[in-house]
Amino acid sequence: IVVAAREVVLQRLQRHISAFWLFLGGEVILFVTLFSVVTWGEESGTGIVADGSELPLVSCFLLLTSSLTITIYHHSYGLYFGRFFLCLSMILGFLFIVVQVCEFYGSGTDSLYCSYFSASYMTVGLHFIHV
Repeated sequence: IVVAAREVVLQRLQRHISAFWLFLGGEVILFVTLFSVVTWGEESGTGIVADGSELPLVSCFLLLTSSLTITIYHHSYGLYFGRFFLCLSMILGFLFIVVQVCEFYGSGTDSLYCSYFSASYMTVGLHFIHV
């Protein structure tokens, strides 16, 4: 009975591992496709979504800081101050989304204008989902 139960657990674990790699492969293909469309469309002279000075720098800082705080939360899981870092990570993620919405609204571009802007917005939208 123990051997049969062990085999069932190993089969389920193998199925979960295969599903994880399938999901990860799909994510990689999607991001590579979107980044290639953005890179290809950027060369056509359609303009840019942001100028690369203030708001993108703030967005990058927010994402890196939220990665740091969620890592601290993972290492302090179960400790008294661990939830503080989880809440801080959620606040930073929300602020990232707010900054991105402000950046897109201020850019004056339309996602239906060309494939470059559509792919740019979709790439950041995927970041929203992952944040």
